[in-house]
Amino acid sequence: MYENEIKKLRQFNEDLRWFQDNYQDLKKRFRGEYVAILHSKVIDHDKDLHKVLKRLREEKSLDTSSMVIEFINPEHKVFVL
Repeated sequence: MYENEIKKLRQFNEDLRWFQDNYQDLKKRFRGEYVAILHSKVIDHDKDLHKVLKRLREEKSLDTSSMVIEFINPEHKVFVL
């Protein structure tokens, strides 16, 4: 009954883990951009989130609701509170 939702959640978790494990490499390549990750690969990237979403939805016909899309911060800031 919930197999599809469980499959999407597992894929999301795997992609999120891949994003975290590869963050330093991604930061070198995609600094200041949004990256969309699916099946442990960057499938799109851009400085404009709306452009990424439009390409994923309209050109690639993908469901972005359960996809890892993250911003690669161009600066390394540490806040001490």
